[in-house]
Amino acid sequence: MIALKILAILFLYSTFGLVHTYLARIEFKLLVAKKYPRFMPFYRLAYNIYAVLHFSIVYELSPAIDIRLYDLPKPYDIMILIPQFLAVGGIIWVFYRVGFKEFLGIAQIGRKLDGTYDNEGHDEQTSLIVDGPFTICRHPIYLFTTIWLVCRPEMNVDYLVSVLCIIFYFILGAGFEEARMLVRYGEVYNNYKKRTARFIPIIW
Repeated sequence: MIALKILAILFLYSTFGLVHTYLARIEFKLLVAKKYPRFMPFYRLAYNIYAVLHFSIVYELSPAIDIRLYDLPKPYDIMILIPQFLAVGGIIWVFYRVGFKEFLGIAQIGRKLDGTYDNEGHDEQTSLIVDGPFTICRHPIYLFTTIWLVCRPEMNVDYLVSVLCIIFYFILGAGFEEARMLVRYGEVYNNYKKRTARFIPIIW
């Protein structure tokens, strides 16, 4: 029974990861831009709303496995919240550096309304960012989110399986993102890769 529940969790998160990754691919964006060009300014916002809704459904449908792996005693249950709190600050730092409005998809709609939207930009207007949190690692949003997810005072089997699925998605997603960055920025991004860790500073 436990094995079936674990498989169900893996299946649910896999469907989310596959669909989410496919919708983020430039090939799919080009297809949407060709067939529905007027929708492109709203694509990023719609993509984010869909991702939140889909993830919420996955989370709700994931079967519970009430096997406690650990429950930290005092004061460790409070101490472990410190890195979690710092991770939230890191996530905000990344969003601030990237641009909250750009990330959410609001900036794209604003450019459409004021007539400055670039139809060749495929719904985003970004440049290569290598400073701020991106000096820590190439994917700081994944690093900080992982810290936030892992640093918990208690841990059940179902939560651990979910977190492992999310981390695995981060690793795969980073591979796709970096392939796209290499095509877009070439040697500049390749040099950035050489001097900056992928996820864990210094180590990896």
